[in-house]
Amino acid sequence: MGRLVTMKRVKAHFLVAMALVMAVGGVGVLQSAPVEAATDFKGLCGKGYKHKKSQKFKYGKVIVFTKQKGKKTDWCAFTKRTGKAKGVAGKTFVRLIPCYTGCNPHDDSGKYKYYAGPVKWNNKQYIRAGGHVKYDGKTYYSLGMELAN
Repeated sequence: MGRLVTMKRVKAHFLVAMALVMAVGGVGVLQSAPVEAATDFKGLCGKGYKHKKSQKFKYGKVIVFTKQKGKKTDWCAFTKRTGKAKGVAGKTFVRLIPCYTGCNPHDDSGKYKYYAGPVKWNNKQYIRAGGHVKYDGKTYYSLGMELAN
């Protein structure tokens, strides 16, 4: 019974700590942390992912990683804010679409300082990826990428 009480206390302390983090503005900490290099992004996708392709555009870069599982591929993508936009909070968007038409995309969008994502899509042989960054009142778009394993 003593162990059960201890676990309850640990849980209570954790909940109090999370409430304090949220009260002090910890939402930004939970949303998006600064990550600088593409190799750092790979770790956010999980184990086994490798860089597949990147596409630069003004004030942004879409970065795509893959993990092979037999004939299927797991995908992971980010849109990174670059140049003058890096470190400045603004709408940042990333999307993965697993087909040409008629399917629901996976995306992430928010007012981020460094990147949007990760966005994942599992067990697909083909994917389209894209993103955009809003900076200084204008929205800058990637051209989009079509990728196959």
